[in-house]
Amino acid sequence: MVRFDGSDELAARVEQEIVRQRKDRKFGGAWKTPTSLGLTSQESLCTSPADVLLNIGVATALFDGSPFAEVARHWAQVRYCGTLRRKEGRLALSEAGNRVVHHHKVAQSEYLGIGFSLVVVREVLRRRYPDWTFSPVDVDYAFRYGGVAGLGEVNQYTDSRPDYFLVGRRTKGGGGLKLVVLECKGTHQGTGHAVEQLAKACKQVASVEVGGRSPDGLMVATLLQASGIESKVIDPPGDSDLWQGSAQDMDDLLNERPGPPPGEFEIREVGAEAAEEPDSEPDSESEPETVAGVEPEGRADSEVGPPPEEGDSGERPARSMVVNVPERLRTWFSKMLANANAASALLFAGAGDAAARYLKDSGGSTIPMNFHEEEGLRSSLRSFELPNGMSILGTRYSTGLPGGRTLEIHKGIEKNLYRELEAGRLAGFMRGAHEIAEERSRSFPRDPRQSVALGNDGTVLWMRVTE
Repeated sequence: MVRFDGSDELAARVEQEIVRQRKDRKFGGAWKTPTSLGLTSQESLCTSPADVLLNIGVATALFDGSPFAEVARHWAQVRYCGTLRRKEGRLALSEAGNRVVHHHKVAQSEYLGIGFSLVVVREVLRRRYPDWTFSPVDVDYAFRYGGVAGLGEVNQYTDSRPDYFLVGRRTKGGGGLKLVVLECKGTHQGTGHAVEQLAKACKQVASVEVGGRSPDGLMVATLLQASGIESKVIDPPGDSDLWQGSAQDMDDLLNERPGPPPGEFEIREVGAEAAEEPDSEPDSESEPETVAGVEPEGRADSEVGPPPEEGDSGERPARSMVVNVPERLRTWFSKMLANANAASALLFAGAGDAAARYLKDSGGSTIPMNFHEEEGLRSSLRSFELPNGMSILGTRYSTGLPGGRTLEIHKGIEKNLYRELEAGRLAGFMRGAHEIAEERSRSFPRDPRQSVALGNDGTVLWMRVTE
């Protein structure tokens, strides 16, 4: 079990922290108003260490640009296998996980922050949209694919960019896609630091727009403690509808590769330094600048800053950059995100060859781990069967443990879903993934020597200890 706080009191504390940071000149530019989930400070959900590690693995799978990418994907999970334990019914940091120091804590906070954020927001979104399920796409990957004009300049402001786009699809058939922007935080410190992190996240989620409007957003800061893990969740409002159409329109959308973007994303600078000099003539330049050469289609509410505080010296706060996906690119953007979801699932399983068709480019050749080779399967994939009889294609890793035992880690994707993606049938994959996850997740046997996690995209993480 993991606790999470979505209370009015939390939202009020974050709003107060924004005011404090603004006074200290640490906070400026675009921001979103922290809004309560309308829940209590003692909400809870059931999860497991395997669920957290599976979410980390899939969310960070779009790692490219290195021949060792496959090894890096695997290591992102393996290194945290021993960091979590159960304490009085709650997940908590293990003794080994709590013992890390200095920069190791930073890395642990980042990765576990991602895993717990995704576990928690899926529960939040399940309550809000009962017939939808959501999958993550790395924001930086989406921007690179979109060929953002002036990307090098935007990189000066990477601390003002959110982590993930969560792409929602219906679980019971039909058309339509939803979009939620997510910022993930993790900390080994207390609630005060988590509130500071959420205040900064209000700026990060405001740096992305679609059609000139701010998407729906969620921000999560997870307290990683030996006494028990707890997440703090804020819900700034926005537009959740990404694409609308019939079931047939949806199939047509998904089965067509996005190709190069048919235009450019727009970048504008928001904040005092983006405005004209005081002695200049006031004009429409007070509106955001369009770097890509196309007029923006609207101004987001997130650009309206809080009123000056009494005693404010008038010193101008730091600027920020906002990236807008123009309305004319909405359909292309929807295709690209859906393809990225498929690529993440395949890359997690170790199926880099099959994933290449869903990526902007293959990123060059990677070095497979080659733990197993099996005739008739590409790359280093092997076939294995879960304790409930579910057939999986993926990779396997094993390592020795004290006392002569062995830890085995299997990760992959359900075999029929893999075949759909290998054949380029993304619509079939989307239809079948949630159905398989719902049906099969109920049939896993309980065994203290093993743990199985099944994602909403058919991905699987199976860990077991053998003698």
